[in-house]
Amino acid sequence: MSTFGEKLRKIRKERKMSQEELAAILGTSKQVISRYEKGQRIPKITTAKQFALSLGLPLEYLAGDELNMLPPEAVPYQQGRRLPILGSIRAGAPLLADEQVTGYDYADVPESADWFFLRVRGDSMINAGIAPGDLVLVRKQDTAENGEIAVCLVNSEEATLKRFHRQGDIVVLQPENPAYSPIIVPVSEFDSGNARIIGVAREVRRSL
Repeated sequence: MSTFGEKLRKIRKERKMSQEELAAILGTSKQVISRYEKGQRIPKITTAKQFALSLGLPLEYLAGDELNMLPPEAVPYQQGRRLPILGSIRAGAPLLADEQVTGYDYADVPESADWFFLRVRGDSMINAGIAPGDLVLVRKQDTAENGEIAVCLVNSEEATLKRFHRQGDIVVLQPENPAYSPIIVPVSEFDSGNARIIGVAREVRRSL
């Protein structure tokens, strides 16, 4: 049986990454990565989900046995902020327009930023562990780092969820399914407002 830390270290070694490099991708510090790998720290389930998303892995693969067990009598309860669930994001409409909000869910997220859930349609990100019907927790922001999964509007009526890569004067919005082609967008389109980043994915939720 492997712990979260053992799996994290195995993934890092397989990808030939230092603790500093892994920490940069996961948005944490080398010291935190070291404590995870040594078993001195166990992440919250929300943190494990965020790490899995950033690494393009299913949570079930990354989570150690210490994260996979809940007592059968455990009763879930709602906590955190009440956030809107968007069924789609249409160009030209306010982000939280009534016709786009299909419901609400709760998430333990900071008050210092705006957040929302996006209901996934299609299987273009299936190899990143994001399936049709999943809820993706999105932090609203207008920038993204290379390798992050971003929600973008690109000269179309609806937003697209893809992995973001800037390469010189173009942006590649890369699907995680070989059946789909990447979307190539000139950086000038983002500069002019014809394309824009709406937010960055931080968590995936799936109903069984």
